[in-house]
Amino acid sequence: ILDRLYPNAMEEIKNICAREFIFFQVQEKGNEKHYQEDLTKFIEIFKRDMEQRIKAKEGNTSKIREDE
Repeated sequence: ILDRLYPNAMEEIKNICAREFIFFQVQEKGNEKHYQEDLTKFIEIFKRDMEQRIKAKEGNTSKIREDE
């Protein structure tokens, strides 16, 4: 869906994911007791943020289509 609507969106999401995951890894230690729980929370927050970005872009596309 993203490739069709926004050709650059997947690349943007990949870059954001890589950057955010690296940042997460720098802050966390894989051998810590709560690592798995923290990783799950990270993924949930990342998913929520990406959904918000996609919805915002979809809203902008709808406005453009209405104006045309």
